[in-house]
Amino acid sequence: MDRRDVGRNHAAERRQQLSPATLPGERNKAPGCWDIFLPRWTTHGGASNTASRRIEEASYTATRHGSMAGVSHREREPQVVVKLSYDGDKKLTVAVLSQQLDGLSVYFQCRVEQGTAFQRSPLYYELDGYVRENIYRIRHLKCSGLHDTSVAVGALEESDTAQIDELLTERQKKLNGRIDNGLLEQALDICRLHRLDDDLDVMSIYFMHQASKVFRRVANKLAAKRMTDTTLVLRPFCDGVWSAGYSSFARERSTQLVQHVESGRSIEYHQADDIILSCSDAATQMFAPVDPSNATKAEIAWDCEELALANLHRWWGDIAVSEYIGQKLVLYKKLHPNHPDFQDNNCSNTVNLATLRLDAEPPKGVRTWPMLLSNITLEVLERRLIKMDDVTTKFAGRLRVTHVHLDFTNLVRATARHSINRLKKKFARIEERRPMLEHERQYLQQVRDLAAL
Repeated sequence: MDRRDVGRNHAAERRQQLSPATLPGERNKAPGCWDIFLPRWTTHGGASNTASRRIEEASYTATRHGSMAGVSHREREPQVVVKLSYDGDKKLTVAVLSQQLDGLSVYFQCRVEQGTAFQRSPLYYELDGYVRENIYRIRHLKCSGLHDTSVAVGALEESDTAQIDELLTERQKKLNGRIDNGLLEQALDICRLHRLDDDLDVMSIYFMHQASKVFRRVANKLAAKRMTDTTLVLRPFCDGVWSAGYSSFARERSTQLVQHVESGRSIEYHQADDIILSCSDAATQMFAPVDPSNATKAEIAWDCEELALANLHRWWGDIAVSEYIGQKLVLYKKLHPNHPDFQDNNCSNTVNLATLRLDAEPPKGVRTWPMLLSNITLEVLERRLIKMDDVTTKFAGRLRVTHVHLDFTNLVRATARHSINRLKKKFARIEERRPMLEHERQYLQQVRDLAAL
């Protein structure tokens, strides 16, 4: 036997070892020529392609179960696909299943019994309603084996167009008819006197004011009453200090200490008693302390000593380093009990209106400080900044809250900022079941514009 014969025999033995025919169950099939190195989408027909496919399935099973025995995961759990399309002539949704699945079959059979679906074949159903509503229901089924719910090209757009036309037609029917403005205003006044004021939040009153002249007259009365019913709360935070600094502090009031994170720093404040403000006359738009006879209830005092240890270090030189932050006043209002956010445990029941920061030595006398949405007038009765020695400074003072100026429009803006996230989630849930209408988009955009001011 020459060298060429030896080489041919060796190659034949090597092909026999790599051939799928050497695997269990493939002994009697013709050996494929290096088919296991071909891509899985390459087809040569015959036994070689079948063996290559079985090798892939056996390898997948071995990876999951540690052996080459058993059936593939795809065979054990069928992956069912539901494809939805829209029939514009019949105005219904068509659902086609790739194969039968127990959970889906029960769902569709229940709809057939309810009269909201019709079965044309075991895998073909005609469903009442539009595509968006049906795809929402099917995707929220807890059905094992349901792989995906797809929509035919152009079906969602065609279904949305038909659904919008239907919704607008129903809305127009409600708006049709001649309206007597005099009777409308009387009807609105009757509603206002009974419970309309309780059912509307400040944003609803604001948009009611934009609707028409009749609605504007009624909305002005509602806004005036809402201003007098609104209670503002001014929460003082006194003797703010940087808690992670070098200085040491001694406060006169060391109770009710709270931590706030401001500009990346942890600031410790003493939280003083809240000051309640109300509006007696809506025309003035002035909120004053509830009990003006008791002036002490409207006063805020601070008293703190700082031992600036950083000043002991030589490298600071003559620079006085102070870690005393000062006072902070936070103005907010509580939500009306009928407001949607008041019922939601995930939302805050207060609307922040403004925050005012006072330095360690505010000017004495009566002065008005402008804030984001309002102005606050304070009377600084006393202020002291005493250098006790090279490293110790004493901060003390006292002021009285005179009044806060807040108009109805700024009250609406603050409420819009508080409610914008809830409204976005609400309309996102609506859009899962049906397309949003134009007036809903306009309302959401107007709230966004108010919140952005």
